Amino acid sequence: MGNVLSEAMRLLEPRRHSQKALLAVIQHAQVERISTRRMDDLVKSLC
Repeated sequence: MGNVLSEAMRLLEPRRHSQKALLAVIQHAQVERISTRRMDDLVKSLC
């Protein structure tokens, strides 16, 4: 059972990394006082 759990955690790790990166970008934008309109434009360009 422990092997299945460790495998599941390994598969979820990249998602956690990307979520942390996204959070860091959002936090940086707030610190730099980047407008929400500019952030919206950035997100739309990524999709």
